[in-house]
Amino acid sequence: MTEAGTEGGSALRPNLATVAAAVSGDVLAQHTLVEAVWPDAYHLALTILRNPVAAEDVAQEVAVILLRSIRQLADPGAFNSWFYRIVTRESLHELKRRPSEEPTAPRQGQVADAEDRAAFTIAFGALSTMERTVVVLHYHYGFTSREIARLVSRPAGTVRYHLVMARRHLRAALGETLGGDENHA
Repeated sequence: MTEAGTEGGSALRPNLATVAAAVSGDVLAQHTLVEAVWPDAYHLALTILRNPVAAEDVAQEVAVILLRSIRQLADPGAFNSWFYRIVTRESLHELKRRPSEEPTAPRQGQVADAEDRAAFTIAFGALSTMERTVVVLHYHYGFTSREIARLVSRPAGTVRYHLVMARRHLRAALGETLGGDENHA
């Protein structure tokens, strides 16, 4: 997992040769790819769903979809967007089927102590599903608002709006200024 695809910014970095081999039908490469991306599928699903059991179900479903559909991917360099679009879509479908139960903060938060983490978990859990989704895709995975727009099937302006609103809600809840310019996405 050293070579990135052609898309910038995302945390997922599958080896492009592995993706190309999987697309061409190499079963071992397909299973290697599923093993490599499963943690990201689970983490993103958990962030959207706030339910570990539902997130695991989604990650498993994404693995099945990946194995069934990888040969239809025309450009192995587009794997990241294709993969995150599937995870996001399946997570949002699961959310409609099964409401979330307990809020869960992203694992890689940079909040220092337990009180701050608890406050962040509560504030993050209070965000709307779309706000949580765009925040994680932008700040954790590094996608731009245009890339997120493609992943969630919404206009880029709507994505930027949700980022701005999420920042405002987090600032209000946490009582501090979060880094970043509200107009930058």
